[in-house]
Amino acid sequence: IDVSLNNITVTSNTIEIPVNLDTKGVQTSALQFEFVYDKTKVKFEDIKSELPNSWYVFANSKDGKIRFGAIDRDLKNPVTGTSVPFRLKFSALENGLDLNTRIQITSNLDASDKNGNQLGINLNTQTIKLTGYNNFN
Repeated sequence: IDVSLNNITVTSNTIEIPVNLDTKGVQTSALQFEFVYDKTKVKFEDIKSELPNSWYVFANSKDGKIRFGAIDRDLKNPVTGTSVPFRLKFSALENGLDLNTRIQITSNLDASDKNGNQLGINLNTQTIKLTGYNNFN
């Protein structure tokens, strides 16, 4: 499956990072990711999910690291095709227009089908650059 993450030009103190997913037709029943960020620059606020209601979504943020994901509790509503299963919300701890930081994606990630078989994840990047509008060149 492909996971696409994009650099963000920050225009306010609120930052939303979409996690774009393309399962390439594979039925996916579980997802897990881990991001690390500079806790002196941004604060994790919330995670929004566009997954079916039967999915259990979790997020745990501590010391500049957030682990998040979801699992299809009933194993009856897999995700297939393209979607944005997660949107992570952060807030800038300084003026967002002056923000210059990044979020790193760790190798602690996983996707599986309803039988627990691991699916390969292809990331388009391992770094999301967050650049405030005033710092954008």
